[in-house]
Amino acid sequence: MLNSYKLLSLRADLRYEKISFYKKYNAAGEYCEVLARQAKELLAARDNINAVVDSLAEPYRTVLYLRFIEGHTVEKTAEIMFYSYRWLMRLQATAIQEFRKAVNK
Repeated sequence: MLNSYKLLSLRADLRYEKISFYKKYNAAGEYCEVLARQAKELLAARDNINAVVDSLAEPYRTVLYLRFIEGHTVEKTAEIMFYSYRWLMRLQATAIQEFRKAVNK
């Protein structure tokens, strides 16, 4: 779920681009409605991921935000948070467990 965060935004953007294309030519009105609904669902899923990440305690929130939402590497995230690589990997594993618990509530 976390790995798909950026992909959700990209897919929604693609749908909005298709809507713009079809509206230029006054074509496929019903298809545009379907695309708009899909885009809204994708953005809602992305916002749901954000809400779950925001509900977590520190430093789990920061680790997940930097790694999966901003897309930093493990090395860069460790550098930003002033942790060693190994400690960040442990912290990330715990953060993912906490995220899963929060999602399953």
